[in-house]
Amino acid sequence: DLPVVGFPTRLHVRVPRFTCTNPTCSRKIFQTSLPCADDGATLTRRVTRWIL
Repeated sequence: DLPVVGFPTRLHVRVPRFTCTNPTCSRKIFQTSLPCADDGATLTRRVTRWIL
């Protein structure tokens, strides 16, 4: 996320993954979404705004 007292900050986030056991399901693995970042993002929305 944003620097803290001039030092870079790194967030390590673990998102739970779920497996669908329904044989007719097209997606077998699901992940929860985070409100602070887009799916597959490596930066939070806030730090993206800070950079721009």
